[in-house]
Amino acid sequence: MRFRLTLPGSIFLLLAAAPLAAQAALPRVEPDTLGLAADTVRLQVERIEGMDRCDIPGHAVVKDRADLRRLRRYPQCAKAAPPLDGRTGVGLSVWGDCQATYRVDAFRSAKRREFRVRLRIRSGGCRGMLRHYAWLSLPALPPGWAVRFTESPVDEDAPQDLREWIPFDPSRH
Repeated sequence: MRFRLTLPGSIFLLLAAAPLAAQAALPRVEPDTLGLAADTVRLQVERIEGMDRCDIPGHAVVKDRADLRRLRRYPQCAKAAPPLDGRTGVGLSVWGDCQATYRVDAFRSAKRREFRVRLRIRSGGCRGMLRHYAWLSLPALPPGWAVRFTESPVDEDAPQDLREWIPFDPSRH
């Protein structure tokens, strides 16, 4: 049996596939090295439970239903349901060794019109690297504002408040 594509059939395929091609997946957000602004105010950060399998390349920001639809284009996130009512979802791609811990803080700057998510990673001295993906909830992002990310390692001699740090592998701590 041979498949034969006619001109009307090819036009139909083109029109049917166009909406799928036009829907891009949620874009990856890259961190920068910009520090905190002088007018920053700390924001409350909450972990989003139940999205452990939604692991995508890079950091992500989910502000509204359109962003959620783009996130769900990733097969592992097809059933993702972060609480968006009055909140902004933030996905963090975190790399560290097997005994590392990390801390996430978020700040609001009216001068820069941004929420800045600061990710700090404390190495644990282990040679094996792990990748962890964490979903967090921030207050709703005002219109015209952006979410930016800053990543930095932590000096080994810096004091550590263990209640605020999250282990990569809880079985090792």
